[in-house]
Formats: sequence, structure tokens, C-alpha cells
Amino acid sequence: GKVLVNGGHIRNFVGQKATQIFDPQTSKWERKKDMAWGRWDPSTVTLPNGDIFTMSGANSSESDLNYTPEIWSVATGTWRKLPELRDCSGGSCTLMYPWLHIAPNGKIFVSGANQATGYIDTSNAAWTAVDDTTAGFRGAYMATSVSYEPGKVFITGGLPATNSAEIID
Repeated sequence: GKVLVNGGHIRNFVGQKATQIFDPQTSKWERKKDMAWGRWDPSTVTLPNGDIFTMSGANSSESDLNYTPEIWSVATGTWRKLPELRDCSGGSCTLMYPWLHIAPNGKIFVSGANQATGYIDTSNAAWTAVDDTTAGFRGAYMATSVSYEPGKVFITGGLPATNSAEIID
């Protein structure tokens, strides 16, 4: 029932290292151990075991994207780096705002915004390519991806503008 908030905005493309937990029962914030790097607008998803996976986000400039994912351990209250996933095999998931979903197999499914899709297995820090989306790169800012039932992802929009939507099963 608590909310983890990581990263944040210092100024455009300059991210905070901060990690905070909000408790809605007490309406209080608690500062936790910082991430290794600043992350301006990271993508974050809760893993099946309750730990938190985060990736991407700008560190100190538009050209200084954070390519090394980290996992927040609920048990220890610390971050662990996953340098083996630094580029997700050729940069498939290193842009700003990768779209992350938990797949039925327990792995993280990256559905965009790049054309390549794939799984991230945090148990062995491995990237497995799946397939390309049909519309190609949809842009980091102007598209959306949502998991609407287990194993099904809907993506639409994009920049440049697209008039298409896709379902990934």
C-alpha cells in the first residue's frame, strides 16, 4: 500500500538520484537510499516478488541517458545495478520512456517505444529479443502502451504521428 517514487526533475534532462516512499495511511514521505545515477523520467515497474525495476532516464543532459537499469530490493532497502543490461542488445530499450510490462512468464516485457520488443530477465540480467512492432519507432513522448489483460499489450500513437494501433499477444 506504499508508493515508491524514484528519480525526478532538477531541470530538463537533469535527473535526481532520490528514492522516496510515500505512505498514504500517514501521509508521510520517507527518504531512502539513492540510486547510483540521476534519472529524469525513468520507467519503473514492480516485479512479481515486490522489488522495483527501473531503467532509462536522463542523468545530467539530453545526451547523457542512463543505460544501466537498477533494482530496488524491498527486503534490503537498497538499489542493485544491472550493468549486463546496459544496452539491451543493440540499444533496443535504451531510449527515454521504455514501455515496461510484467509478462505472464514473470519477465519484463519491453513493448516500445523502439520498434524492437523483448524480454528482460532480471534473474540473470538477460535481454531476449522477441519481434519488431509493425509501425516502427513510435517516439518516446507521443505514444502509449498498456497491458489490458495478462499477456496482451495495446500500443497506439506516436511521433511522427501514426494512424495505427497494435495488439501484442
